[in-house]
Amino acid sequence: GMIYIGLKRFHKALEFLRH
Repeated sequence: GMIYIGLKRFHKALEFLRH
């Protein structure tokens, strides 16, 4: 569960940086 949340957070940060 924790790892999944971290992955989601990482993905969100990546999308934020991409924009």
